[in-house]
Amino acid sequence: LAGAWEGRWKSGGMGDSGELKAAFWRDTVTGEWHAQFLADHYAIFQANEGMVIHPARRKDGQWAFEGAVELTEGRHEYSATCDGQRLELTWSSALDHGTVTLERSPHGEDEVQGQQ
Repeated sequence: LAGAWEGRWKSGGMGDSGELKAAFWRDTVTGEWHAQFLADHYAIFQANEGMVIHPARRKDGQWAFEGAVELTEGRHEYSATCDGQRLELTWSSALDHGTVTLERSPHGEDEVQGQQ
């Protein structure tokens, strides 16, 4: 799960979509997992959001995590699975819902974390 990822986000309600970069890492002191997302929206602006996640390994070897986070646009609930090469996430909020699909990035995670 740790490392850099890239792909796309898509709104299921409004139909918006865009590129998305993400980085996942585990804090060596606290043991907490962190996720940082950098999303393009209509190539006009970028949203940069971070959160603590609580992933767990399933019996089939995939990672899974779910929860809720307060973002700029309000509370978002999410659920995700990851097989190590592909991450799929669904999200919903009071205003919208959608999906995120990410694959391992050939670039380093500094590309996302450096823009915090």
